[in-house]
Amino acid sequence: MSYVTCGDDPELGYLTLSEAIEVALKCHVEHAFAISSHDNEPHTLAEALARPEEEAAKWYQAALDEMDSLLENGVFELVKLPPGHKSIGNCWVFRVKRNADGYIE
Repeated sequence: MSYVTCGDDPELGYLTLSEAIEVALKCHVEHAFAISSHDNEPHTLAEALARPEEEAAKWYQAALDEMDSLLENGVFELVKLPPGHKSIGNCWVFRVKRNADGYIE
């Protein structure tokens, strides 16, 4: 199995080749989101909540609605992570929904 170092710091340890590819792809995807944002959309929840009060309230409500939907549909279950296992990462993606005519839904 191939391993690659995690930067110049030996304290960070080693990643398998597939883990290194996953990290690299995640960086590219995050960069693509950052440069292709439409409608001046936020990139993080903190950025969304730092918007003017009325806009921040809409982003906050949308995040709450999304969490409610995930919980109602049993998408995940909170459990204690077993020793030696890694959790799966995630991130919020903020997009303004538009209908076929281009108007905000």
